[in-house]
Amino acid sequence: MRFFPKEMKTGGLSRHKIDEAQCLINIRPRKALNYFNPIEFLSGKRVSPMLSIYGQH
Repeated sequence: MRFFPKEMKTGGLSRHKIDEAQCLINIRPRKALNYFNPIEFLSGKRVSPMLSIYGQH
């Protein structure tokens, strides 16, 4: 899955679009990490991606 076409010039992207794509990439589970996402793998516990996006209320 690509977030931006290969030939797209990234200079025209807003900081928000880049941060959004980065967040979506980083919360995806990875087969190499036993289907944990990188945050879960490094912390050693399951976490809700929504907490990292929206924070706790």
